[in-house]
Amino acid sequence: MWGAPWCSVPPIENAERKIGTRPAILDPFDPMTVWAYDECDLTEPSRREVEQRAAQLFRLEEQPTAEREFAARLLVDAADVPGGIAVRPTLKEAIAYLEGAMAETNTVGFFHVGAHLPAIETTLFAKSGTARVSPSGNTWVIGGGYVAGLGSTIVATSQPFGWRDAVQIRTAIDERHNLYAAVAERSLVIGYEALLAAVTVTP
Repeated sequence: MWGAPWCSVPPIENAERKIGTRPAILDPFDPMTVWAYDECDLTEPSRREVEQRAAQLFRLEEQPTAEREFAARLLVDAADVPGGIAVRPTLKEAIAYLEGAMAETNTVGFFHVGAHLPAIETTLFAKSGTARVSPSGNTWVIGGGYVAGLGSTIVATSQPFGWRDAVQIRTAIDERHNLYAAVAERSLVIGYEALLAAVTVTP
């Protein structure tokens, strides 16, 4: 900005006119494998039920389990942001802090939050189509796994992306104990390009 006191001109004697510090590239995101298990006797009807129950347990548990594991990575990266994880006394002030951090980048992002917090300030979680958005239009990622994983911390990131394979049902027989076991599992990896800010609500 020409003429603005807060935006200085680089010294003319610099070998390079473009100066600044590029943000470091994030560490690779580790893959995870989520699984669910069931067992029963070796009779044919029981075998089918075991496989169905393992698959159903997996459907119920995959998302919160993956969210809880992913939350650990969010907190690690949040601690490395300049200034670390901010602290605000109320949920409203915490969201205002994140809105400001995103606005400074002139982009919209994704706010990761535990499912226990939206009920405190419902007006800050407006519905837009199938999504929930903040007052400035950032998308909420509300997760049951974030309840334990993030606690009262909210993390702002760029668009999350990921990869996952198909659910696999693997079975085994223990004839000595008349046991038929099934494991439903899937491997996945979730990542993001940048973590912008994080804040913890501490009354």
